[in-house]
Amino acid sequence: MTLSRIRSVFALAASALLASGSLFLSSAQADSTWDLVDAMNAARRDAGLWPLRVDDRLQNAAVTHARDMGVRNYFSHWTPEGWNAGVRIYGWGYPRGAGVAENIAAGYEDAWAVVRGWLASPGHRANLLNGSFRSLGAGHYYEPNSGYKHYWVGHYGTE
Repeated sequence: MTLSRIRSVFALAASALLASGSLFLSSAQADSTWDLVDAMNAARRDAGLWPLRVDDRLQNAAVTHARDMGVRNYFSHWTPEGWNAGVRIYGWGYPRGAGVAENIAAGYEDAWAVVRGWLASPGHRANLLNGSFRSLGAGHYYEPNSGYKHYWVGHYGTE
């Protein structure tokens, strides 16, 4: 699939979500998303690293993936259609070829617990504390009728 095709598909999907009003987060979900940004950057500061700036493209990709996992009741780096983090992030317009990574978590009720879990996992810890990353996006979605209820996504990028 070409980059222009990916962007077209994401633009169409985002338009449909916005039109239905379902992309918008409740104030509690927006607050918990910003708590995740704070917790991620606090962990980096504690490790002697600079905080990451929020990038709208990474943020959009993180929020929509968290929402997608909650609404469709799955937990994976891959969507049921087979789209991985790179496809989803680049689809939101993040520069193709830039380094990206994704952390996901489910079931945790607060952002600080999510970050503690990521720090305890070698792969997630490596992403969170990677010194080459400059930007991040964070997402949280609460879906009471799903298996895990809480879905969390952290995206990282080198741009």
